Amino acid sequence: MKQLIHHGVYVPEYQFIGLTLKYKGKLLKLSPETEQMAVAFAKKFSTSYVRDPVFISNFLEDFAKKLEISERVKIEDFDWTDILDYIEEEKRKKESMSKEERKRLAEERKRYRESLKEKYGYAIVDGTRIVLQNWVVEPPGIFTSKGKNPLRGRWKNAVTRKDITLNLSEKPDDLEEGWKEIVWKNNCMWIACWRNPLNGKMKYVWFSPNSKIRQGREIKKWEKAQELRERIKDVERHVRENLTAEDESRRKVATAVYLIKESGIRVGDERIAGEMGTIGCTTLKPENVKIDGQKVILDFVGKDYVQWHRELILPSIVLKNLKMFKERAQNESIFNGINSQKVSRFLQEVTPGVSAKTFRTMIAGETLKKAIKDTKDLFGKGEFQGIIRFKYINCAVAKRLNHKRKLPDKFEEKLKKKQEKMEKRRTEYEELKKKFMDVKGAGGKLLKKIKKAEMLYQKAKLEFEVYRDTSEWNLNTSLNSYIDPRLVVEYARRNNIDINRLYSKSLREKFSWAIEENKD
Repeated sequence: MKQLIHHGVYVPEYQFIGLTLKYKGKLLKLSPETEQMAVAFAKKFSTSYVRDPVFISNFLEDFAKKLEISERVKIEDFDWTDILDYIEEEKRKKESMSKEERKRLAEERKRYRESLKEKYGYAIVDGTRIVLQNWVVEPPGIFTSKGKNPLRGRWKNAVTRKDITLNLSEKPDDLEEGWKEIVWKNNCMWIACWRNPLNGKMKYVWFSPNSKIRQGREIKKWEKAQELRERIKDVERHVRENLTAEDESRRKVATAVYLIKESGIRVGDERIAGEMGTIGCTTLKPENVKIDGQKVILDFVGKDYVQWHRELILPSIVLKNLKMFKERAQNESIFNGINSQKVSRFLQEVTPGVSAKTFRTMIAGETLKKAIKDTKDLFGKGEFQGIIRFKYINCAVAKRLNHKRKLPDKFEEKLKKKQEKMEKRRTEYEELKKKFMDVKGAGGKLLKKIKKAEMLYQKAKLEFEVYRDTSEWNLNTSLNSYIDPRLVVEYARRNNIDINRLYSKSLREKFSWAIEENKD
């Protein structure tokens, strides 16, 4: 890359409202920041977050500091009336809008967004205009978590220009002032970067996933997974040979690779900001590994503070190594001295260019293929049945990679509604069947009604079951980052399903290369 020109990123500003809040009967003067915090927190009152003591405690601690209150505060210490009235009034205004008003406001927002995108949403790379992905800086807000992250509820402060570094080959004349730094790194794919004010993790602005420069890298990822799949016998032989190596470091890395391959576990030493206690394979401690005969039980807290539990039947040599490493570990990790770089170098002795992460991509593909085979006779042939089937297939991958998530808000309520709908459809279907049995010589019209009622019942039943069975799993993570899109496109083609029903618009753009490739 010889040229990279852009206008930085858009940093949205909060529109101060002028709301009030009382603390122990005393009227507080809210700043734009504390007003924003109060509104964000009050919007959580109708969610399950307010039943989480850690979430509440963390937010109130940060809120008190911003308000310069030195004592410990409770929700009931504040009178939220003005804040809640504002939220309710905004909701009422939105609901009472006419269709024309909604359309007009939507068009205004769209025009404003397009004007911003014209300025911040593109970069010139070697003379070519390329779309950027996340050119709007995320506004401040309350941190929420998929799992039991101890930071949940903390306030994530605003990011300003003075926090942001830009990657530019040359400055455009109309570039705004006040950036932290302007650098030129021609070997990097990022446009701008800054540190997350809450956990210190670097945040980057990239080229759009549907740009050729990004798609080229995506394709390489799937090709490496395919290459690993083709060379897996060689990798397995390499692992077996080193499970009995004289060098303990070689035995450790071979044992770690065996566990990664069999369980789909992460390597473990990836830098996950704010998650110092997160554990993966190379950071397993003795208490995370229980050996019971030929069975090994892995139990630990993984990424996003999601519990990971696997029970594996392992070969004797792997068990022998694990026992030895566990006994010697004491307070250290079982694979002390092994990290992701050593695991990747070990794999590259057989398959150049792959890494430990490539295993998870390969495992995702293998799991998807197996799930397609296993579900072949469990669903009907229609498009709707094929879509539901794919959700279960996708869920199998999410389970294999442990992509758990927090249950959606009002999950039980939504599940109950789906169950009630299913039972209603079943009753309608059974009543029509009974009517058919009771009426002699019933005509074709009644048979058509029965057939339609059965279809509606089966549809409601599938909707209930798939919501019940998949809601605690994050299907988007595997679909977005781990499942080879060519496998998804091929599934859609074989089952006569419109790819729009399996991929969102953003994923269709990201994987346009795979969709176009399948048309040939």
